[in-house]
Amino acid sequence: MLDAEFATLILTPPGATRPGQILTPGAPAAEVERYTAEFFRDDPFTGLPEGEVVAYHEFLGARATEASDYNRWLAEHSTHRVLGVDMRSGTGFEARLRITRTRGVDYRRDEVAALQRLVPHVRNALAIYQALESNRSEHAVFSGAIEQLAVGIVVLDHDGRIVRSNAVADAILAQGDGVACSDGRLRFAEADNRTALDAALAEARTGVGKRVAPIAILRIGRPSGRRDYGVAIHRLATPPFMRTGSTPAVTLMISDPDRPVLADIAALRQRFGLTHKEAQLAGELAAGLSLDEAAARLGIARNTARSHLRGLFAKTGASRQGELVRLVHSSLPGLGGQEN
Repeated sequence: MLDAEFATLILTPPGATRPGQILTPGAPAAEVERYTAEFFRDDPFTGLPEGEVVAYHEFLGARATEASDYNRWLAEHSTHRVLGVDMRSGTGFEARLRITRTRGVDYRRDEVAALQRLVPHVRNALAIYQALESNRSEHAVFSGAIEQLAVGIVVLDHDGRIVRSNAVADAILAQGDGVACSDGRLRFAEADNRTALDAALAEARTGVGKRVAPIAILRIGRPSGRRDYGVAIHRLATPPFMRTGSTPAVTLMISDPDRPVLADIAALRQRFGLTHKEAQLAGELAAGLSLDEAAARLGIARNTARSHLRGLFAKTGASRQGELVRLVHSSLPGLGGQEN
């Protein structure tokens, strides 16, 4: 439409010395990096009227032909014929669209008008991209928090196939103790669990009974004799036209009562002003160990453990061991971590 060689999209915070992201399909990677490293900071073709398409030589006037490193770089590639438009989002970042022609022919008025008509569509695309990136970031935070609580997450589509699962769920399914993954589907040791899941998928397809609460609660027996898994099945909110096929339908939240929740020792120390040994003991108790078991695990005498426990009570304000455990699990977001 514009008979140009390159289109470049730059996403950047205002005043940045390097672009947050730069896309120029078909351009040599070395030249894109050269622009980023050498010319982005001093690019004179910036600060354009918001949302208005302008030409390089019209915006800069006499500066478009003056001797400068930037103009010499443009001359190397015969790219003085550049159209640009800057779009600034309400959240602060700036999108710069540049259309480059390497032949010495100015853009016609109808070509400038054609690019101007595209601006609202580019804005919409940028808004969608920003929303998707924000959702991705929030999803990463929530997923991490759920994993720290030792909850397995499995998302199934309307045909019952696994769309995605987190690391906790993968570990549970790999054990094959009452529930497993086979050919991309969940397989249960007990037929009643399969029946309940099929009923939940049917409800997700029809949209009947629009509940915020789980649409089903399962107990999955484990042939190993260990305590049952608890499973809450939630329907995902999707428009009616998406309630079919491979679109996500339900989420299974799987809890394993025998899976310990590890506390971040460094975070505990910082939050409550604990010594390293006190934080270690608090972490072991929060993982479900008794005081004697925690002492043995840490290689300390029971009396020493009791002394550390008194210190924990004094520093956290807890008066009982059960209260201390609840405090550890609820006092800081993202407290789960590795043992130290």
